[in-house]
Amino acid sequence: MIPAPTVPSVTRLVAAAMIGAALLACTSESPPSPSASVAPVSPAVVATNQSSPGSLPSPTTSAPPSAPLDPPSPSPARTPTPRAQASVDVPPTESTPLGVEPLPLEIVRWHVIDDAIHIELFNPNYGVGLLRAEFRIAVTDEDGRVFASLGLSGLPGTPASTILQLPPRGSYGLVDFLPALAPPVSTLELSLVSGQWMDWPDVNPPLVEITEHELGASGSRPRISGQLEIHGGEGVFNVWVMAFVADGDAFVVVDGVVACVEPGASVPFQTGRALSDFASGTVSRIEAYVTTVPGVPGSADGLDSPPGC
Repeated sequence: MIPAPTVPSVTRLVAAAMIGAALLACTSESPPSPSASVAPVSPAVVATNQSSPGSLPSPTTSAPPSAPLDPPSPSPARTPTPRAQASVDVPPTESTPLGVEPLPLEIVRWHVIDDAIHIELFNPNYGVGLLRAEFRIAVTDEDGRVFASLGLSGLPGTPASTILQLPPRGSYGLVDFLPALAPPVSTLELSLVSGQWMDWPDVNPPLVEITEHELGASGSRPRISGQLEIHGGEGVFNVWVMAFVADGDAFVVVDGVVACVEPGASVPFQTGRALSDFASGTVSRIEAYVTTVPGVPGSADGLDSPPGC
């Protein structure tokens, strides 16, 4: 015969049951979810002939600019038809959100004629731009060997080594010489040596309007003439004019400076002739920017100054 449990035994059983129920309730709680992380944006930009000769893969693709690429084509032609730019369709926002690193510049396309290389850049950002930023472009062959470095042929602050101004969603043309008997260009890698991304509403540079332009030629090399006008600003400015003259997939950059322009005046201009023979073609795009914004940091010496007209 089993004796009946005493009062202390019953108490111990009830306490054990309560402890077990509490433990079961604790184990049924959901674990906290992990916090999201943001991947850093690479400051480098590399253009290759992965999708077509001379073009940078679209920024909407998921692969970063440094992703492994297919072997390059041995063809020396490096100029696909450029994609349509959104600068005339999408209005810029007031500024880039705090803590968001600007997107790197895009090398849209390039084209080699004889020993000169013509390059089109694009700023994909909406709220930030560049002012008098020095650059370097490493040029590599199909084996990955760097055989030229662009941006070294001019003194600091000169057009040969400086992006004088590149506003949000703006385009910029560069042209330079390659070494004699250079191999076909496979990759261009762009980096900024000095200068920084600037909040464009704080810069607020005068705007340049090309009111008329006409494509002409000096011998077998194109040049551009026309009329321009500066809107805003005080004093006098130098204006850098860049035109992209295209014939199918091929193109050249035609550029030149227009000195001592006063705001509000319609001024005639004529660029220098292109560095390469290019007898035919049409003007696919033309850009013009003032070369200085007085009082705004960003030049090679730390402060822009009037052009001294």
